[in-house]
Amino acid sequence: MFSIAYITLRHKFKVAEQDAHTKQLENLKRYTEWKSNIESDLANLKKETELIHSERQKDLSELRGRIEQLDKEQENDIKVVNEHIEILIKEIRQKNDSDHQELKTLLGLIRDSVTTLTSDLKNHKETHDAVVQVTKNRKQ
Repeated sequence: MFSIAYITLRHKFKVAEQDAHTKQLENLKRYTEWKSNIESDLANLKKETELIHSERQKDLSELRGRIEQLDKEQENDIKVVNEHIEILIKEIRQKNDSDHQELKTLLGLIRDSVTTLTSDLKNHKETHDAVVQVTKNRKQ
């Protein structure tokens, strides 16, 4: 009886040992799957993070390029405006010089006219005085 009990106990022990070993293998398999899933998720997250970082760097690069382009356009616009201002200033100066010359010419003509009128008035007065004198002389 001892040997049947021993064999039965030994058999139960081996079955229990195999069950424990099977459970360990199952647990190891689950652990390996979890670990693999976690590593896969981490790898995916890393790729997504790198992709997002790459996209942001690209966006930043594009923004920097656009800002530089806008700066150049603004500089060009400022140059064009300054050139137009300089042209307008030159035109105004030329117009002022032309107007000044025209005014000098008109002033000269006015002076000549005043001189002529003064001379004519003086001649007229002399003629008038002479006529008055002749008239007085005739009356006497």
